[in-house]
Amino acid sequence: MLSKNPGIEKVLVSRRTLHNALTSVLDGEIDPVEPVEWANLVEQHDDEIAYEPGFQQFIATHVFRLSMPEINEPMGKDLCRQMIAELAH
Repeated sequence: MLSKNPGIEKVLVSRRTLHNALTSVLDGEIDPVEPVEWANLVEQHDDEIAYEPGFQQFIATHVFRLSMPEINEPMGKDLCRQMIAELAH
């Protein structure tokens, strides 16, 4: 379950959220499967999620890419580097 607190209607997912997760994989701080599992939770609880204003589609696309490694690119350091570069633009 996402961290749903009383009085907070939606959990914010920002470009910084994605960047931190991807950097943590590159730095070996978390296992590459963790962002995939997180992205699946975000996808499953979409009604509880708010994306950073102005970047909603961009972030939603990246979350989808992470959540479906079977049909997209498998999660690994190459994908992390690619997505971090895309976040920088």
